[in-house]
Amino acid sequence: LNAQDAINPLLALLKDNDAGVRRAAIQALSELKARDTINPLLALLKDNDAGVRSAAIQALGKLKARDTINLLLVLLKDNDVDVRQAAIQVLGNLKAPEATNPLLALLKDNDASVRQAATEALSNLKAPEATKPLLALLKDNDVDVRQAVIEALSNLKAPEAIKPLLALLKDNDASVRQAAIQALGKLNAQDAIKPLLDLLKDSDAGVRSAAIEVLGNLKAQDAINPLLALLKDDNTYVRSAVIDALKQMKVLMMSSDNEASPPTHELIAQLKDNYLSTQQTAALALSKLPQPPAELAEWQTQQITELEQALTDETASKYAIAYNLGFVPVEKAVKLLALLLKDKELDVVLDVVREAIVSLGNIAETHNLWIQPYTQQLIAFSQNKDPDLQEAAIKALGQTCRLQPNQTAEQHLLKIARDLTQADYLRLAAVDALGNTERPEIAALLFNLLQDKNQATLHLAITYWLAKMPYQADEKDALLTLLQQRLSELEKDKTAWREQRDAYKPTPTDDEKSVVCYADKVDANKTSWCDDYQIYQVAYAIARIDPQKAGIELLNHPSYQAREAAIRALAEKANSELLQKLLVYYQSFDWQDLPSPRPYATYRAIDKALEQLEVSGTENNLKILQDLKAKLIIPAKSENPSDKEQQQDAMIQRVGWTIAELSYQVKKQSAETPH
Repeated sequence: LNAQDAINPLLALLKDNDAGVRRAAIQALSELKARDTINPLLALLKDNDAGVRSAAIQALGKLKARDTINLLLVLLKDNDVDVRQAAIQVLGNLKAPEATNPLLALLKDNDASVRQAATEALSNLKAPEATKPLLALLKDNDVDVRQAVIEALSNLKAPEAIKPLLALLKDNDASVRQAAIQALGKLNAQDAIKPLLDLLKDSDAGVRSAAIEVLGNLKAQDAINPLLALLKDDNTYVRSAVIDALKQMKVLMMSSDNEASPPTHELIAQLKDNYLSTQQTAALALSKLPQPPAELAEWQTQQITELEQALTDETASKYAIAYNLGFVPVEKAVKLLALLLKDKELDVVLDVVREAIVSLGNIAETHNLWIQPYTQQLIAFSQNKDPDLQEAAIKALGQTCRLQPNQTAEQHLLKIARDLTQADYLRLAAVDALGNTERPEIAALLFNLLQDKNQATLHLAITYWLAKMPYQADEKDALLTLLQQRLSELEKDKTAWREQRDAYKPTPTDDEKSVVCYADKVDANKTSWCDDYQIYQVAYAIARIDPQKAGIELLNHPSYQAREAAIRALAEKANSELLQKLLVYYQSFDWQDLPSPRPYATYRAIDKALEQLEVSGTENNLKILQDLKAKLIIPAKSENPSDKEQQQDAMIQRVGWTIAELSYQVKKQSAETPH
C-alpha cells in the first residue's frame, strides 16, 4: 500500500523480541524504500538471528546504500550461508570494487549458492582477474554454478572461454547447454557453428531457440535450410527465433512482384500468434524489411493504441508498458516513453524509468534520430545515484551514436571513461557503449584512450573492441605497434614473476604464502600467473587486426596463451588467401629447428581455418583449395617416415577432407537452389 505513515511504527518493531516480527518489519520497510531507515537497519547487521541479518542486508541493498559496503565486507565471513549470500548479492549490485578480492576467495566456498552468488557479483563488477578462477569453475558439480559461470565469462568477454564452452554444449543439463550457446554467441565464436547445427535437433525447445538465435547472429549461411524447416516446429518460441535468425541473415525479403516470400509470409502470420512475445519478435523482423508489409503498420497502430490507453489505467503495470513500447519502433512510442521518464510518481519506482531508457535505446538501434533529442535527459540519468539507471543510460547513449554521429553523447561517454573518480564499472560501461557503435571514428577515440597509461583499467576492454571495429588503414600500423609493445611488456612481467616464483623459499611458518604477479596485483598461487588472460586478449586483437602477417607470426610466440589466441582469431578470419599463407608458413619451417611450437600451432590454425571453410566456404573457395592441394609437397613413401614426412602427409589428408566436405556442400546447395 506504500503507507508512508507506517514507517515510525515499523521502526519501533525492529526492536521487537521476536525475530519473526523483526524480519517482517524489515521486509515492510524495504518495500517503502525510505532512506531514513538506513541507520536502524545498519544496527541489525549485528543481530543474533541470521534471518534478521540477512533481511537487513537485502533491505539495505534495495536502498542502494553505499555506506554499508565496509560492513558487508565483514559479513562475507559470516557463519550463516544465507547471510554470506545476501552480502555477496548486495555488494555485486552496488558494484563495489573493494569487494573483488574477497569475492574471488568465495569462489571456493563449500556452499554452492555462495559460489554462484560470488560468480554473479564478479560478473557485475566486470572483474577481468576473475577469468582464470571462473574457467576452473566450469567443472563445478552444481548446475546453477556452472550456468552462472558461463554467463559471467561471456560478460567478461573472455575469448579463452570458447574452447571449454564448446565442450559444455554436450552437458547433460539443458539449462547449461542453453547458457553455453548464448555465451558463445556473445563471444562471436564462429567455430561453434557446426555443433550448433546439431543442436537444432535438441529435445529441449530452449536449447533449440538459443542455437537458432546464435546461428542467426553469426550469419551462418549453412543454417538457412535447417532453419526454414524449423518454421513448422511445434514450439512457438522456436518459430519466433527462426524468424529473427532469418531476418539477421537477410533471408526475409519481399519478392519483385511485391508478394511476401515464404519466410515473410510466416512472419506476417506470427503477428496474430496467441503469444505477445512471438508477435513482438515477428514485428521487429518485419520492421527491418526494405518495404514492411501493411499488416505490420496495422499491428503497430493497435499496440500503440492499447499501450497509450494503459498509461491512463492506474492498475496497469508501467514497467510492462515501458518494456512493450520497445517493440514498436514508431515515433509515437518514443513520445510515450518520454512521458514515462518525466512521471513524477516514478521517483521511487526506478525500475520503470530504467526499462523506459532500455526501450529508447532499442529503438535507437534503427531510428537513432528520433532518440537524439533526448540526449540531455539520458546524460542526466547517467549521473543518477542509482547504478542500474546509470548503466542503462550509458548504454542508450551509445545506441544513439550507432547509425549517425551524436557528438554530445560521444563526448559525454568519453568523459565518463576518462574520469578516474568514476567507478570502474561505469567507465567500462562507457567503453562498451562506444565500442558497440562499430564506427571507425569511435575506434580512433578508443585508440587514444589505449595510449593513456592512466587508463590501464580500461585497456583490456578497449583491446577487445578494437579487435572487432573497423578503422582507417593509416591507424592500423600504430595500433599494431602499441598492442605488440603491450604483449612484450606482459611477457617481461611474466618472466619477472617466474624468477620471483623460482626464488621463493617457504619458511616453516610461511606455508600458505603466495607469490604475487607483480606489485599491487592480486595474489596468485605458486604455479600460475594471474595475467595470462591479458596476454590472450592482446594477442587475439593483434591476430584479428592483421591476420595475414602479425597473426601468423604469433603461431611461433613463446607464450601458449598467445598462440591459442592467434589460432582462434585466424580461424575466425579464415579465407582462401589466409589459408594459402598458412600453408606456405607451415611448409617453410625448417625441421632442424625442433623443438619449436611453430609446426604444431600452425597445423592447428590450418585445421581450424579449414573447419570454418567447411561451414561457410563457397564454390570459389573449393577451386582455390583444390589448386592449393595440388601444390603441396607429397612425401615419398617409406617404411620409417620422418616427423616432417608424417606431418606433410597429415596436412595433405586434412586438406583433402575439407575438399570432400566442401564439394558435398556445394553440390547440395546447387541442387537446392531453384533455377
